[in-house]
Amino acid sequence: MAVYKDNATGTWRVIYRFTNWKGERKQTQKRGFATKREAQAWEHEAMLKQGAKLDMTFASFFEVYEADKKQRVKESTWESKSHVIRTKILPYFGNRKIAEIEAKDIITWQNELLAYRDEKKKPYSQTYLKTLHNQLSAIFNHAVRYYELRSNPAAKVGNMGSEEHKEMLFWTKEEYKKFSFEMMDKPVSFYAFEMLYWCGIREGELLALTAADFDFEKETVRINKSYQRLHGEDVITTPKTKKSNRMIKMPKFLCEEMQEYLSMLYGLKKKDRIFTVTKSYLHHEMDRGANAAGVKRIRIHDLRHSHISLLIDMGFSAVAISMNELFDTQYQSKPPLIDGLLYPGTYIFAGSPKLGKSFLMAQLAYHVSTGTPLWNYTTRKGTVLYLALEDDYRRLQERLYRMFGTESADNLFFSVSAGQLGKGLDEQLARFVAEHTDTKLIIIDTLQKVREVGGDNYSYANDYQIMARLKSFADAHGLCILLVHHTRKQTADDKFDMISGTSGLLGAADGAFLLQKEKRTGNAATLEVSGRDQQDQKLYLVRNTETLLWELQRAETELWKEPPEPLLDEIAELVMKDISSWEGSATELVSLIKVEIQPHVITRKLNILSGRLYAEHGIYYKNNRTHDGRKIRFWKDDTETA
Repeated sequence: MAVYKDNATGTWRVIYRFTNWKGERKQTQKRGFATKREAQAWEHEAMLKQGAKLDMTFASFFEVYEADKKQRVKESTWESKSHVIRTKILPYFGNRKIAEIEAKDIITWQNELLAYRDEKKKPYSQTYLKTLHNQLSAIFNHAVRYYELRSNPAAKVGNMGSEEHKEMLFWTKEEYKKFSFEMMDKPVSFYAFEMLYWCGIREGELLALTAADFDFEKETVRINKSYQRLHGEDVITTPKTKKSNRMIKMPKFLCEEMQEYLSMLYGLKKKDRIFTVTKSYLHHEMDRGANAAGVKRIRIHDLRHSHISLLIDMGFSAVAISMNELFDTQYQSKPPLIDGLLYPGTYIFAGSPKLGKSFLMAQLAYHVSTGTPLWNYTTRKGTVLYLALEDDYRRLQERLYRMFGTESADNLFFSVSAGQLGKGLDEQLARFVAEHTDTKLIIIDTLQKVREVGGDNYSYANDYQIMARLKSFADAHGLCILLVHHTRKQTADDKFDMISGTSGLLGAADGAFLLQKEKRTGNAATLEVSGRDQQDQKLYLVRNTETLLWELQRAETELWKEPPEPLLDEIAELVMKDISSWEGSATELVSLIKVEIQPHVITRKLNILSGRLYAEHGIYYKNNRTHDGRKIRFWKDDTETA
């Protein structure tokens, strides 16, 4: 580096030579310094940043932090983060050397923020205070992790503020209908809110929709992008999370409505946005419609909660069908989560206190979330939600580290708080499943934490209602809910009668697991399994004293295997001959296979055996009524749709 005076302007400049990350020699310069001292100060800071030396100022290190982090997050996310840092952190710490900032400085900064009051005498919210501290701590953590800062003074002080749990607001179906009626005077508003409510999508996802995203034959809409307004420009980004990329099934009437709306848009191209309004416009329309309809004002985002409430209601609906309809309908069977052990449905997992149930729950959750075999049982990968309601995050962290080390799963989620059934839990679960469509397992540890306490709440009817409600949810979403529960101290002839509560719990459940130690002080235990979809089993387990993992010693019951089914073997051979797919009538199918069966019988039998056909041969099956009659279709590629 070198500092020079520009005689023509009377100002100073710095010529800066450096080697970039590719090993290339580069040169740059900075002009316009009023004094030589200012130029030298800038030169010194630039050298420190280039060498990542931590006697630079906090403001200079923030530039390093920005260069490291900005490209790794969405532009809108960085804008929010940067605004907080530049307005609430840099003014206080910017000119301080980062290595000299101490815990007492953080305390003073926190106190100033805690003492703040606006013109209405209102302080910063608890959530905002927590956000400010988290951003400061993140910068120090970055310096510790990558630039050898000795310690994080913000972590030493601890957070300020707390996360505020706001009341979950939503509209009932009746409230939404009143609102939508008031929107009919403006087509763009009406159709926008129809999509938000009936599909449960986010604002940004709505505003990014194009005509190409709709498939009206399949009655679906594709969500694969989001709209943002940044720096006065329209920006299309990826959705909020990877799992936000999804295909949503639309009600038939909504398909008709959206076709009608698209026909109104003159000159519309396939990739043109169909809702060119702003988020501000939608918020104003929400104000107008709610006021005119006489319904409570909710946020735009609360329409997702309203959609979830709708899904819950739909999940509890019941219909009656004839026996003929039953056999003529193909029901998509859900494969087990863990072969021969755990299936979709609602199960009780019971045992006495302090037995190691939570460790086994963590073990189940980890294996399902990673898709790795549990003992000698094949496991299918899926997202898992573990409500550890008798724990805190520190205890969970310690337990998981002891069991699995630092190996982690990105689709295993934990929560240490939840509402009760009928008082927030239903919506919490539905919201999670809506955001994580591949959810396979929800563990509630324990049942006692989500049921009402006292009075008539321990009757058979109430116990049965609790399980029935959870079972309806599990069945509607094709997942497993595992409820951790306690046993009584008294023994019983049937060990499953030891489960605490009335027989209504077990009566409504799909099955139960009973964990018992052979000796209270020992590490050996038995796990007895009973359920509708599996054989009764007794597993002998021993707990590893180092990792606290449960290990399988032996199983008392040999798993029953279904006898061979020649029809499925014939179809598997046929599909492979036809390059992984086949389509035709039932009569044509019967003529090609070596099984004596009538055409009208084969479709019914395939409706029943479709799950087994996929499980054993990886072949999908579908039968559809067309103009030319009923057609049967088989295919192996799971990227293909029926």
